[in-house]
Amino acid sequence: MQLSHTITLLLLSYGCIQEADASVLFDEESIESKMDDNSLVNFHAGLGDGKKRMIVKYKNAKCMEAMHLQTLASKDSSSTSTLIMNFEGDNIDIVNFENDQDIASYMESGNVEYFEEDPIRYIYEVESKPITQRDLEETVGDVVPFGINMVRALDVSDEFVRNRKVCVIDTGYDFAHEDLPKNSNVGGNDNRGNQWNLDQNGHGSHVAGTIAAVQNGRGVVGVNRNGEIGLKQW
Repeated sequence: MQLSHTITLLLLSYGCIQEADASVLFDEESIESKMDDNSLVNFHAGLGDGKKRMIVKYKNAKCMEAMHLQTLASKDSSSTSTLIMNFEGDNIDIVNFENDQDIASYMESGNVEYFEEDPIRYIYEVESKPITQRDLEETVGDVVPFGINMVRALDVSDEFVRNRKVCVIDTGYDFAHEDLPKNSNVGGNDNRGNQWNLDQNGHGSHVAGTIAAVQNGRGVVGVNRNGEIGLKQW
């Protein structure tokens, strides 16, 4: 679920509220001194002038709920940090922090188990050469990619793979591709509002093909070849 509203930040610990020193600067030493022995901080000090997108892992569901209630209830805070996404079942928020003080206030709340930087990754645009009829005619039988033999995939039986599931988080799945499985065990979801069974980039289909391209007498074969493995594309 994606949340786009701006939230304000309060200092809240599970069972008590603490006051914060607004002059606290964010650095590794000061942050570590505010964490208990079971907490982790997995990033380096200093935000600079720009935003820093962070994964915020709470200690438990009550800590996350308490922080949400307090931050949404307070409208007069100077904080402008933005809640990007919430993973309720995992007690995780994705937050854009504007400055060091905002992160320090989260740390002082006592609710946070750890922070981790969540940099945005972008896909390179690669121009691919379309497959022509001549290319198909010159290809006789299934091509076995080098890596398939390297992992000795052809030595392993595919007989019982239908009760196995592989999840691929990538750009999509070209359902029309002749080498990709299309059985009822294939499914997916796209939280961007697009169709999971379309692939505008091609990388997700390439990854799925490495895993499960079917043995159909043309194209390539994957690690699993009988088209029965459960593929879930996100």
